Amino acid sequence: SVGDDLESIHSALSIITNNKYDFVFITGGLGPTHDDITVEAFQQFFNLNKSIDKDYLYKLNKKFENRGIEMPKINKNQAIVLDECEILNNSFGTARGLFYKYHKINFFILPGVPLEVRGIFNTEIKRAYLPSNESINIKIIKTTGCPESTLSSLIEDLFNSKFKIAFLPHFTGVDIKLEDIRNGNREKNIFMELCDKIYKKTKPFSYGWGSDTLQLIVINLIKEKKKTIAVAESCTGGLLSKMITDVQGSSKVFLGGIVAYSNDIKNSILGVNQNTISNFGAVSKETAREMALGIRKMYKSKIGVGITGISGPDGGSKSKPVGLVFICISYKDKYYDKEFTFAYGRDNHRKMTAQTALNMIRLKNDIIN
Repeated sequence: SVGDDLESIHSALSIITNNKYDFVFITGGLGPTHDDITVEAFQQFFNLNKSIDKDYLYKLNKKFENRGIEMPKINKNQAIVLDECEILNNSFGTARGLFYKYHKINFFILPGVPLEVRGIFNTEIKRAYLPSNESINIKIIKTTGCPESTLSSLIEDLFNSKFKIAFLPHFTGVDIKLEDIRNGNREKNIFMELCDKIYKKTKPFSYGWGSDTLQLIVINLIKEKKKTIAVAESCTGGLLSKMITDVQGSSKVFLGGIVAYSNDIKNSILGVNQNTISNFGAVSKETAREMALGIRKMYKSKIGVGITGISGPDGGSKSKPVGLVFICISYKDKYYDKEFTFAYGRDNHRKMTAQTALNMIRLKNDIIN
């Protein structure tokens, strides 16, 4: 992380060029304001000539004109190009990126907005500038609900010196990374057979491959079975609804949700009995059940989910500690509920709870089969 001043940027570039890096990604400082000096610092350090791309300047003017705004004069800076640099087009913003090759170092200068960084990387950089991985077979198995030590013991008989197996844990699951490291061996069938064996041996924890998400798998299963889902959330604050609606096409099965943070909302909107809350508490199996049933009836959904818990850092007690959560799935005349304690901080508690709710649906055969 480097400050917005020429000396700091030059110092960082000096360190980088004196080391044997292959790829360097620089993000931020491509905007039009006075502190956006990345291009200027780069131009000075490598002693490159600069000029104005008149075609792009015209396009910039048009962009502002189409929005009914006169382009500020300072935006002219975003049309600057440097000799010996290649332009990286930006479909999500006005700041274009640059590519510059210095000896064996590949420099990529990108805007700082994450959406724009990802867009330029995926559309401009990935295929045109990065080495191909065609000679390396890599597969990722997605798992959830099981620690890496248990997963390792499940597949230890399949460990093979010709294949590299790595466990990549995070709060919502463990990714198993499988890599074929045989030199020049292009027989993929042996590697794929191993991948399939590991996937089967890690069931029911394995749920997908590569970029698959649990919400994608679950929503597709619900869609396939022509069912619908609605959710009532307390401690997760709408995160489960957000995860579901991240999936393209989820509107076909997701009817809606309610964040019932207060007991009054649980009672007046979802129909949770006041006696249930008084006798068992807002954080209880009984309350989660009535939340799940209430949301299912309210939205006339096939599947209802109720979540109530204590994300912390306050609100816990000896009998109900911070991290406690109850999740209930209501389906037909049945309840599938479980109690968990995820004492890993407020943010991670919410993520783990939402992930677990999805996983409970995935594992219930009479719901998704």
